[in-house]
Amino acid sequence: MLLLSLIGAEKPADLTVEADHKVLLKGVPFLLTIEAKSDDFSGEVTLSGVRDHTSVLLVKGRWEGTVIADAPVSVSWGDKEWKLDRRVIPAWLSILPPILAILLAILTREVFVALFGGLWLGYILIIGFGPLDILFAAVTAVESAIQETFGSVDHGMMLLFILMMGGMVGIMTASGGTKGFSDMVSRRVRTRRGGMVATWIFGVVLFIDDYASSLTIGNAMRPLTDRLRISREKLSYIIDSTAAPMATIGFVSTWIVFETDLFVSSGVITHSEAFSTFLHILPYSFYAIFTVFFVFLISVTGRDFGPMRKAEERTIQSGQVSRLDAHPLVDREVAEVFHLENLSNRWLNVVLPILSFLVGTILLLYFSGKESGTLSPDETSFWQIIGHAHTERMIFWGSIIGCLVAMGLAIFKGHLGVRQTLASWYRGCRGMFLAVMVLIFAWSMAGLCGHLSTGLWIESQIHHLLISGNWLPAITFVVCAFLSFATGSSWTTMSIMAGIVAPIAWAHPELGIHYGTLAAVLSGSIFGDHISPISDTTIISSVGAAADHIDHVKTQAPYGLLCALVALCCGFIPAGFGVSPWISLPVGIVVLWALLTLLGKKLQVAHDLV
Repeated sequence: MLLLSLIGAEKPADLTVEADHKVLLKGVPFLLTIEAKSDDFSGEVTLSGVRDHTSVLLVKGRWEGTVIADAPVSVSWGDKEWKLDRRVIPAWLSILPPILAILLAILTREVFVALFGGLWLGYILIIGFGPLDILFAAVTAVESAIQETFGSVDHGMMLLFILMMGGMVGIMTASGGTKGFSDMVSRRVRTRRGGMVATWIFGVVLFIDDYASSLTIGNAMRPLTDRLRISREKLSYIIDSTAAPMATIGFVSTWIVFETDLFVSSGVITHSEAFSTFLHILPYSFYAIFTVFFVFLISVTGRDFGPMRKAEERTIQSGQVSRLDAHPLVDREVAEVFHLENLSNRWLNVVLPILSFLVGTILLLYFSGKESGTLSPDETSFWQIIGHAHTERMIFWGSIIGCLVAMGLAIFKGHLGVRQTLASWYRGCRGMFLAVMVLIFAWSMAGLCGHLSTGLWIESQIHHLLISGNWLPAITFVVCAFLSFATGSSWTTMSIMAGIVAPIAWAHPELGIHYGTLAAVLSGSIFGDHISPISDTTIISSVGAAADHIDHVKTQAPYGLLCALVALCCGFIPAGFGVSPWISLPVGIVVLWALLTLLGKKLQVAHDLV
């Protein structure tokens, strides 16, 4: 934001000229604000460098409007001129930072380096290409990561939540609870198939929040899946592919009200119609439904293909749950269990802290929503109430409850002393350091895409594709997938696209176009998020499974692409032409089964692991 003033001159010589973005893209709208120091001034000033505006009228010393820049912007009055100190760059450059980050992540397998490289390039575009500008851009990239995180209460709370979950896992592991839970479950779940199905069931049931689901299920099931020789790549795939999809279609989750509020804000429905709209959208949520089903299908059949098959073969044959040179986002002392003796009687040291966390979080979300002051009189259901809660803050306090319960059990049962308990908690928190740093830079990348108007530019390029017609649900799905993949944020994509496509869809009488398009916004956003290495939810799944993040993305991507292709061909395209989702869903499930049978291969497993 730039303040340009001419001191000591007669009014309106002292002007404030502001832009809502740090850099301007040619052909992409931005908000321009011109304000005189004195509210008494009303008059005309001249604009240059923008389309369709040669002059604007300041009323009571102020003018604000959306303009499009083609050249450096300036404001003049009489013989005085104020230049807006914003670089104007070709719009296509805004896509380069996230693309560079994605390419570096794939090529170097170092997600931290990749994110920093993308941030650095982004701030070079904002600041300039001079030698000192390039150096300053590196400094700004680091400062932006700090500001993006600690300038946001929500982000700060999520980081503390991750640290608390690490601390809780550290205590559960040191007290023998993690080993005890694994020993106890192993009595009933003795095969790879059983281990994967059990993890899938937990993912389907615990859908209150994607972050909480990934970290809770990953940490609880990892000792068991390691014992059953299920790769960390497979574990991260199962928890990632049930977390966000279930949070999208589950009746009680932190996502539902956010999603329906987007459609209310678009003007196509009212608050009283939100829940019924959600119910209508559900059967059109093809990608989410097919993805959850495909995880179950793979778990039951034992078939895999592509990079995942290689990862599973490695684990089955050698017992290496990760590559030898893998770089998990969690320290080994947190990710692995070192107790050798049977500790099945200590399983409560895991179950009670996790249950306390989940129950405590749900209750906190409910009371937070009740006391939010934003509930309308007709919002009385449980899911509507928790949708108004301060999610990040309540999840953090829920993790505190879980930590306290884990500490209490370890100390009062005599499994650990007070000093050992605190040391274990600290080691667990410390083990999350790399994950926290990567997440900070991922959030900063999402913020950078906002500064560069990356999403707006992509939308402007494909807006002409969003024609009113039978292809709208399918095109919306593809566009949202690409935008989410590039920005690494499903919620950002939903926020951008919902207001654009919902009115277009509602201009048609066909219900398939109405609800299919809204569902395509949600499904496409989740799909792009699933295959993006710079996505925060994908990172969290890697943390929960203690997996190498790039290995997780590479092994998950073919499965995500297959489900997306089936959702597109069997779901969103037919929906636009009036085919009922109750026909598309069983057809898509049969197609997924057929494709898995064709592409997948059953792995050779020892008899005691079948």
